[in-house]
Amino acid sequence: MAFSLLRKIKYILFILFVAGLILLFYLTSVGLPRALVRKIEPYLQFSGMILNLDRIKLSVFEGIVATGVKYYKKGDVGDPIIQADRFVLKLEPLAWMRGGNGVSGAVIKKGRACFSPDKPGAEKIIIDDIYADVLFERPARRAAAERETSRPRLKILGFSAAMAAFKLSGKGVIVLPAEKISLKNGAAKHAESSGVDAAGLDLSVLAGRLDDFTAGNAVNADVDFYIDPDNIEKLSFKADLHGRHTRYADVAIGVWSANMLVSGRSASGNITLKNTEIKQIQLQSLDVLLNFDEKGMLAASLKSTINGAPQAGPLDLQLNYNLASGKFEGKATTGCDLRAFAPFLQSLELKLGDIFAAFDFKRSLPAGNIAFQGEFKTAFSCRLSGDVLVDTLSFRKVPCLLVKLGFEAELNDAGEKVNIRNLLVVRDEGLARGNFIYESDDKTISFSGMSVADPPAVAAMIDPVIASPLEAFSFKGPCYITAFGTVGYASSALNDAEINFNATDVAWKMFRFASCALALNVCEESYQIDDFYGSICRGIMKGSASVDPAAGSSNMIFTLSADAENVDFGVLINSLSGRQLENTYEGICSGALNLQGFVDDPGGTSMKGKGWIKIMHGRIFTVPIFGGLFDILGKIIPGLGSFNGKNNAQATLTVEKGKVHGSNIYIDGDVFSLKGAGDIYFDGRLDFKVQVTFMRHQSLIGNLLQIVTMPLSKALEFRLGGTVANPKWEAAYLPF
Repeated sequence: MAFSLLRKIKYILFILFVAGLILLFYLTSVGLPRALVRKIEPYLQFSGMILNLDRIKLSVFEGIVATGVKYYKKGDVGDPIIQADRFVLKLEPLAWMRGGNGVSGAVIKKGRACFSPDKPGAEKIIIDDIYADVLFERPARRAAAERETSRPRLKILGFSAAMAAFKLSGKGVIVLPAEKISLKNGAAKHAESSGVDAAGLDLSVLAGRLDDFTAGNAVNADVDFYIDPDNIEKLSFKADLHGRHTRYADVAIGVWSANMLVSGRSASGNITLKNTEIKQIQLQSLDVLLNFDEKGMLAASLKSTINGAPQAGPLDLQLNYNLASGKFEGKATTGCDLRAFAPFLQSLELKLGDIFAAFDFKRSLPAGNIAFQGEFKTAFSCRLSGDVLVDTLSFRKVPCLLVKLGFEAELNDAGEKVNIRNLLVVRDEGLARGNFIYESDDKTISFSGMSVADPPAVAAMIDPVIASPLEAFSFKGPCYITAFGTVGYASSALNDAEINFNATDVAWKMFRFASCALALNVCEESYQIDDFYGSICRGIMKGSASVDPAAGSSNMIFTLSADAENVDFGVLINSLSGRQLENTYEGICSGALNLQGFVDDPGGTSMKGKGWIKIMHGRIFTVPIFGGLFDILGKIIPGLGSFNGKNNAQATLTVEKGKVHGSNIYIDGDVFSLKGAGDIYFDGRLDFKVQVTFMRHQSLIGNLLQIVTMPLSKALEFRLGGTVANPKWEAAYLPF
């Protein structure tokens, strides 16, 4: 009887064992029935989410395996937000037997997350190929010395994923809150307790930035972390990133790497870039060291090599920034080519870009030291100071031996003020030095300086517009210039400046001044030249001039008053002809002229004025313009084909209607004299009527002879036409 009962028990146990094996095989190969799966799904829901499972199976080696896991957002149609091919719950049967939680961890295989920003047309954020191996550690499993709290923690043994151009991998530990959080509605409650507002995260911004990020090869990012939300002192985070041929917005990088280490409230890291283009600035290399301490101070150290046309140069930066106060300070040293920054500055339509582009460094690159400090928190402000030195260069095609300057600048939201101090420019013929202050508030530039360098060269360096009026001048000797005052670059109403000029050898067109001096005063839109004094053609010239706005017109009107005395007539003729003539004209010339007209008047028709000219003891009739006259006189009176005696001459001048009219023209000679009147047009045409008389008309004999020969003198009337370059003489009444 007992044997029969024992056998029955064995049969029952065997049948149960076989049934268990069959059930285990069924759960492993087929899984739970779908009807049972559907009843389990509601207990695994998150707030606002819908869960869908294909199968729930049992794996002897893995645990409980859910396949085809998909979470959808309620009301959405399309791809699930989260999905995984396999979701495995690791089991610990012994823990169940002891009455504990038998779930020890989880594994996600081939997971995928897809987030759709609320903004229309925004790209989706997709995290693909998700793998995670998570171990759920309870306090009982850790050593007693480690049980500071009763909180469990998640130990991520390893994870990997792909997002845009990134490949993510790593491991870490996350300490969980002590209270239990149910799966159903648990995610929403935890988000509320932690103060996280999912709606407040603008996913469209993140999606746009990821869309701008491209890489020829995937960017690898590996992290290792320890996170305790209730104890930031234990926070530990380490990240290593590296990539190649990466582009983000206006940044293109050949090779780069970044490392970051966070420990409690402090952090450190470094970034290394090779062959990089940032905002059109070419960098051969860039190394950045970052440190952040528990007091909220961020320290950055940057070392870079900027590519340049002839050669690359260094740019180093040290920065300290207080996050609490928003204040910063630092210094920089540079030895790089300034032209590397020109394309970026020009894209911002900044004048500084054109200035940098105008440099040409022949031998060495500029060396500079800059110190700065400011703040961001309430309003932006920054103060800069430093100095720059460079030798053997050209600026706007003007060669220089050396340029040195110091500067101070104040930048803020309202504008800027820049002070260029102790500017020194050294050239072969001399130097220029000065100070400039630029203020954006009142849109003015204040300046003071002196120069003994070539004026056209200095003017070309300041502004080509200023240099254009000096193109007609040449300076062969020392030229001393002083200048000071204020000019408005937006309004001429603020102009108030004075420029003093003193040169030893200046040429203007065909005239050459052995020495000259003048003072130019600028007041609003008016320009006044006072105290002009110069030595010209061995004589003296004095005068003044002004340029003022014309009433009722956008044009400017000029006035000129000048007189000359003791001018060498021969030197004057050579200057006017533009060449050294063989004849020696001798004589002394004096004159005066008052003139006014519009500045913008190409034909000179608005010009009006009066003046006079007088020549003493000059060989006037040997001037080439009288050659045709003596050819005709030689035919009328043999022997008068040439004349080399000394004469006196005078004339009254009137300027109007595009011509100079000469009246009361007298040329007195010992043998014969000439009187007449006529016009010289600004285009070079001549129109004169002259009469030749015998002897000087001031002498008694000359007057008697002229009365006797009056009938003959009528026959000696002539007309002068043609041009100054090609004069044409003809007799008024004789067929010559």
